[in-house]
Amino acid sequence: MNLTINDLALIYPEQLFLEFSQQQREKIWHETQQHRYDNATARWRSYLNYLCTITVLEYLLDYIKNETDLPSQNLKIWQENDLCSIWNLVNGTAIELDTAKFILIPHEDKDFSEFKVPREWVDLPQWVGNYYLSVEINLSECWLRICGYTTHQQLKEIGVRDFTDETYSIAVEELTEDLTAMWMGIELFPIAKPVVEALPVLSETEIEGLVKTFNQSNFFSPRLDVPFRKWGAFIDDDTRRKQLYQQRQTENRSDVITQAISKAAVNLGQWFESAFETGWQSLD
Repeated sequence: MNLTINDLALIYPEQLFLEFSQQQREKIWHETQQHRYDNATARWRSYLNYLCTITVLEYLLDYIKNETDLPSQNLKIWQENDLCSIWNLVNGTAIELDTAKFILIPHEDKDFSEFKVPREWVDLPQWVGNYYLSVEINLSECWLRICGYTTHQQLKEIGVRDFTDETYSIAVEELTEDLTAMWMGIELFPIAKPVVEALPVLSETEIEGLVKTFNQSNFFSPRLDVPFRKWGAFIDDDTRRKQLYQQRQTENRSDVITQAISKAAVNLGQWFESAFETGWQSLD
C-alpha cells in the first residue's frame, strides 16, 4: 500500500515532512548534469544531496527567522563552492549555523532499520558535525522527511562502526524524531565542536603515492582503496580534495552510464510517471 505524505504525517506526528515541486525536482536534476562526476552513482548521490540541501535550507531559513532568536544570516552551507568534490566521493552535506553544524544524510530507503553515516563526517576534524539528520527522499511523490537526528557523541558511544564501508550506524529507534530539543540546545547553550583524534601528517612521498593510487582506482569512490586514516588525512585538506576531484575528471573517468546520462536529453518527469523512451524500461 502506497501511503501519502498526509498518511505518513499522521503515523509519524513528530517527524518533519517537507514538499518540493516537480519543477524543482527536474531543475535540480538538469543542474546536476552540468557537473562532471566519476560515475552514475556519484552523479545520483550529488542529485539527492543537492535536492535535499536546497529543500531543507529553505525550511531552516524560514524556521530560524520566525521561530527562534538565532541570526538567520549566519546560516550557510559548508564548502558551498566545492560540493562536487565532496559528493563525488561521500554522501552527505554540512550546514552551519554559528558554531553548530548539521550533517544531512539523504537516502531513498522507505523501510530502513539503521541510520548510516560515512565515517568522514564523524572522524575528520574539518568535517565533523554536532547533529546528524536522517533524510528520506521520495522523488516520485515530491517530498522528504527528516526521520530524526542523532549527535556526534551518540554515534561514537553507541554507534556501530562498519569496517567494510567505513560508516557508523545507529538503530532507527535511537534517533530523536522531534527537532525541538535540538533547537533548544542550540539557542540555550554554546555548541562546541566535537574533539576527534588527530590525523597523521602525510609526507610528500606519501601524498604522491596516494594520488597515484587514487587516480589508478576503479570508477567508484577511492575512499576504501587505502587505510581510512590515510584517506582521511588526505581529503581533510581542502586543497588536496579539490585537486583530486579535478585530476579524476581530467583523466576522463566517467563510465559509459554516466556519459549516456550526461548526453541524453532525459525527461526525468516521465520516468516518475513510468513513461520511458526507447531503450529504457522500468526495473519492474
